[in-house]
Amino acid sequence: MGLFDKIFSPTAKQQANTKSYTSLNDYEAWVGVLYACAASDGDVSDVEIDMLSRLLIFKQKFENIEIIPFYKIAMQISNELGNQKLIEGCAAVIKEEDKATVFAMATEIVLADGIINEREKNLLEFVSRTLQIDDELAAKIVEVLLIKNRGNKIITS
Repeated sequence: MGLFDKIFSPTAKQQANTKSYTSLNDYEAWVGVLYACAASDGDVSDVEIDMLSRLLIFKQKFENIEIIPFYKIAMQISNELGNQKLIEGCAAVIKEEDKATVFAMATEIVLADGIINEREKNLLEFVSRTLQIDDELAAKIVEVLLIKNRGNKIITS
C-alpha cells in the first residue's frame, strides 16, 4: 500500500455504501422489508418483534416456516448495510402479486401508534417506490391503517 492509498482509501462506512444485498428467497425478502420498517427508528423493541412475528404467522405463506433465521439475517444486513439497502435487496425478490400485501404489512408496523411523522412518511414513500406500488393504492393503504390504528396504546418494552 502506497503512502497516499491509506489517506485516500474509502472508509469502512463508505465501502458499506457501495455494497449491495439480494435476498435469497421470498420468505427472507418479506421478513427483511418488515424488519427494516420496525428498525427504522434505530431500535427494534420486543413489541415490534412480536408484531412482526404475528403479522407473518397469520399468513398462510409462512405456515410451517421458521421465521427466526430470516429475522437474524435481516438484522445482520440492516446493521451492516442499513435499512435502505435491506429493503432494496428484498424488494427485487418479492413476487409482483405480493408487493401490495408486503407494503400493507410494512405500513401496519410503521403506523402501529396511529400517527405518522416525517421520518415514517419518508420511509413509507421509499418502501412504496422500491416495491413499485401505485401511488393511489399506497395512499389508500396508509389512510386505512391510520384510521385503524388511531388511538392505539403505545406499548414499550
